[in-house]
Amino acid sequence: MTRRRHTWADELGEEKKNLVLDTLLSKIGSASRKFHEGRFTFTTIGATLGGLDTLLSGELDWKGLAWLLGGGLAFDALKAGVYYVRNQGQIKKIRNEKTTIGRVMGSDYLEALITNIREYGCARGECVAIEEQVSNTEGTNLHREGYTISLMFTFADGTQVPAFFKYNYRQGNDEHPENNGRITRFLSDRGHSFVPKVLSPDIDVLMQEQLFTLDRERGTASPIEGTTNRGLVYEWVNGANLEWLLYTEKNVVVKGSFRQNTLSVNDIPVDALFENMWEVYEDDLRGFFLPAKTRTFHNSLVAKIQQASPEFASIVDKVHKETITDDALLLKARIIHGDLHQGNIMVNTGEVMTHGMFGTQFTAAGIKVFDWDNAEIGIPYQDFFHFAVISDFERSDAFPEARAKFLKKQKKVLPGVTEAQTRLIEFETYVSLLMRYHAAVAEKTLKPEFEQNILTSCRYLLEKSRAAVDAFAATTGNDGIRTAYDQFVRENLSEVEATPFDQSASVGYAHTVNHKERRIKNGDSLADVVRKNQQVHQRRIERRVKQTNLYGNMLWFAAALNTAVYAYIMGATYVGMQAGKVSQEHFSEAAVDGGKGLLAIYGLALLGNNIDRIVRCGKRMYHWFAGQRKS
Repeated sequence: MTRRRHTWADELGEEKKNLVLDTLLSKIGSASRKFHEGRFTFTTIGATLGGLDTLLSGELDWKGLAWLLGGGLAFDALKAGVYYVRNQGQIKKIRNEKTTIGRVMGSDYLEALITNIREYGCARGECVAIEEQVSNTEGTNLHREGYTISLMFTFADGTQVPAFFKYNYRQGNDEHPENNGRITRFLSDRGHSFVPKVLSPDIDVLMQEQLFTLDRERGTASPIEGTTNRGLVYEWVNGANLEWLLYTEKNVVVKGSFRQNTLSVNDIPVDALFENMWEVYEDDLRGFFLPAKTRTFHNSLVAKIQQASPEFASIVDKVHKETITDDALLLKARIIHGDLHQGNIMVNTGEVMTHGMFGTQFTAAGIKVFDWDNAEIGIPYQDFFHFAVISDFERSDAFPEARAKFLKKQKKVLPGVTEAQTRLIEFETYVSLLMRYHAAVAEKTLKPEFEQNILTSCRYLLEKSRAAVDAFAATTGNDGIRTAYDQFVRENLSEVEATPFDQSASVGYAHTVNHKERRIKNGDSLADVVRKNQQVHQRRIERRVKQTNLYGNMLWFAAALNTAVYAYIMGATYVGMQAGKVSQEHFSEAAVDGGKGLLAIYGLALLGNNIDRIVRCGKRMYHWFAGQRKS
């Protein structure tokens, strides 16, 4: 009998099985955490037992129920006291940390990070020093309570390992920290070398190790493990940000002046960039448990339009879902970056950069693409066109050939992507950027000297969006969206329409100014903003530590379980009464006593759910009375 050869498909199946197992272990660990760190855990047990006894016996034993609830509350109070003492010790340790990352990570997580750094850098011995330097103090992330730090870890054997820390609050990963960096980590681990390696510990792996005690050296779980966004630590990338290379002060961003990108089109490494990106596009990741959604970019656009015109937002959403159906997304689309622009691309300016007769050229090996947390399931052309517009490559002579080349390859990998879908992607890309930069002017978030230039870039995007909607209408025969868009522009973008059109206007300029030239409140410097963001991040961590033993109100579980049992018992009793086996008087007594027990448990659950508000109200009343007594 011949033995079947082990194929790549087998390895893919095994990897999917491992991901299923990891996800299952993660859910078990999460449920365990919520139970032992939840509000009123022991009271929940008492309420469940007391309620079930009342329902099953048909009689309400107030004394027995009171003993069960009272005992549960006493044990929960004792548990809360233990957590309070432990959490205060943890907060004290956080505040005594000498490094910023130590103060926002917690000791156990930091130790796990150092272990990863040691293995990555092939170092030996203890970490004897961590040097920090605030880096890249620009960008919208800074104005959304984020910050970045360059790190240098020094070990006992003299090895120094550089790394890069980034905290981004706007991604909403405080609610789901286990998803923070997951896609980046997954793609890097699958061998996509242009995706930076995440050196931060995987929260789920840490929790599994702590739950099943696979690694006792790391100790017990930190009070903040798995409950908040600490930020991510990446491998250090030698090179420079592509945005800085293309739009340095001498080229574009000069106060009071406006010029398009003066560098050669060969300096925009489109071929090298998408040689890398096609590795991901051709990697069929359907079936994996990744936190990537569909229509993220589109939904963001609809939300922007919704604020100005709900009617036009509804039209855009309807047209999109008719043109790019759910079947098209789920059966043909792949993981795409979702926010591909020059600020998310690092290029190596040393070993892998060559200088040819046509200008600066980059190889694929010298490019890294960051910020994959906005990745979505979509059509690859969305990445290509977004990058082409926002980097000004779309206005170059090389763009038509590059576009045709990209669409030809996409047709081989994803047959079935239609011309209408392509045109709709172009229209939505232009409108999304137009709305973004116009909002920056309308909301006065930019320095005044740049506002007129941004409006000029917006006018350029407006004309391009009109051409794109015309092309979509010509392809589909849908003139309604073109008419609706004209009305939307007249009603909401009159300031842009009144701005003189300038063919040389640069979208890359608008993107760079929107990142680097924002107003800072209270006259603070960039260093002040960074320091305040770090302090806010630390306060979030401390607040999470304090709330660890208030993870959730478990009493709703007891209430829900008892409600289900009550419904079942009353249904069975009613059937028995109809059959003459149970008297109506007995049925009424059981209904009343069971209802009283349920009301008691629901009242306790409602109290637990609002305990924070009650405590805050009590504190305010106390301070008010204290103030009255002093006065």
